[in-house]
Amino acid sequence: LTFLADQPQVNAERLAVAGLSLGGSNAIAAGALDPRVGAVVAIEAPGDGERWLSSLRRHWEWLEFKARLVEDRARRVQTGQSTRVDPLEIALPDPDSRAFLEGVYREFPEMQCDLPLETAEALIEFRPEALVGQIAPRPLLLIHGDADRLVPVGEARSLYAHASTPRRLEVIPGMSHFDWVMPTSTGFRRVSDLVAGFLREVLPAQ
Repeated sequence: LTFLADQPQVNAERLAVAGLSLGGSNAIAAGALDPRVGAVVAIEAPGDGERWLSSLRRHWEWLEFKARLVEDRARRVQTGQSTRVDPLEIALPDPDSRAFLEGVYREFPEMQCDLPLETAEALIEFRPEALVGQIAPRPLLLIHGDADRLVPVGEARSLYAHASTPRRLEVIPGMSHFDWVMPTSTGFRRVSDLVAGFLREVLPAQ
C-alpha cells in the first residue's frame, strides 16, 4: 500500500485490496488493520484457519495432523528448524483443485515450493472473521462459489455474519474454487463483473 500510494498515477484516497482464497483472508486482515484501505474484496476466503483446515480432513486425520504439529514444535525448539512440506500437505485439496494446481505446476514449475510445517500453526491461529468487523464503515464484498469443495461456502457466510455494514455477499451457483481464474469459465466473467462494478460504485472516479 505504501508503494502504491507513492506512485504519481495512483490516487491514494482510492486504494482497495482484493484476494483469492487465503489471499482473500489476508485482504480482510489488511483492510481491518490499515485505514488507508478504502474497500475490500475477498473471493472464496476462509474465515477461520483452524475450522477450515480441519474441514479438509476426517476427524482422526485432524488429530494426527495436530500431533504432527506438536512434534514439529519440539523439533524447532531443539534444532531451530521446522520440517519442510509440500503446501498441499497443509491445505489438502479436493480432486478438482489438485488437478488445477498440478496443471499450473506443469506449466510454471518455478511456482512449486515447500513450506515450513509451522505455517500450519500460523494458519490455525489466523481468524479473519475476528477482524472483519473492523473494516466498516468501509465497504466489503465477499464472493464465493456454492460448488467450492476446497473452501466451503459456509466460510463466506460466517465472514458475512461477523462483518458490519456496508457488507455484501455474492454466492455464485456452480462455481468451484478455481473456476473463476480461468477466462473460459462463466465464473470468470461473473466474478470480474461483480468486482469491477463494486469498485466503481464504492470508489468512484474523481
